[in-house]
Amino acid sequence: MSPLLGEGVGGGEFIMPMEPIYIILIVLAVALPIGLIIWLFLRAIRKINVPTQEELGERKGRYGENYIAVVLKKCMQKGDTLLNNVVLSDPRSTLSVEIDHVLLSRRGIFVVETKNRSGDIYGDDEAEQWTQYLGNGSIRHEFYSPVKQSIAHAKKVSYVTKCKAVFPLVVFAEGNTQHIVSDITFDPLGLRRFIQKQPNVLSEGELSAALTRLQDCMANSISAEEHRRNMRKKYGE
Repeated sequence: MSPLLGEGVGGGEFIMPMEPIYIILIVLAVALPIGLIIWLFLRAIRKINVPTQEELGERKGRYGENYIAVVLKKCMQKGDTLLNNVVLSDPRSTLSVEIDHVLLSRRGIFVVETKNRSGDIYGDDEAEQWTQYLGNGSIRHEFYSPVKQSIAHAKKVSYVTKCKAVFPLVVFAEGNTQHIVSDITFDPLGLRRFIQKQPNVLSEGELSAALTRLQDCMANSISAEEHRRNMRKKYGE
């Protein structure tokens, strides 16, 4: 007779109750593997590098800059030079600027600030702050004027290259410029058309000298990563 079987009334067999220790062992045998699987799963999830909002913004910004770099390449003529992510710093101070694109051409030096912001954008050449509306206007963000930012960068490039034919430009990669009132802000197609219609204003010698001065300054400037670290420290980001 099985150890778990007993003799019932009238000679019938009945199943004896299982000992509590056996129940506990069976529960543990089932629960422990399941618990281990859940623990490993949660541990794996914690190791996943979930990007922050800042990182997502940087990725979107880089995508927009890469797209506009392609647009600018289509504007180029023989002898032109396109420089992207140009960092210029003053070794005598901690001041530095990072410029999205600098196109050096006989048509002039074009300093391009790229923005890859969604939604409706409102701003003009005079306003210090521009406004971005998302979610049918329910979400509102303000950001520093890209026009004033580009003008400041253009002044720096003009100083470094000793060239006066420097043009500050702003482009919104998504083309959402319909609410912007600005003479120097474009969608990608408008940017390309503006640059291509400009006449030559620099000689080959002037262009070559400007490029050399700019590259020399870049070589003696801090790296782009160091510039970004400084900006995060400065603004507490």
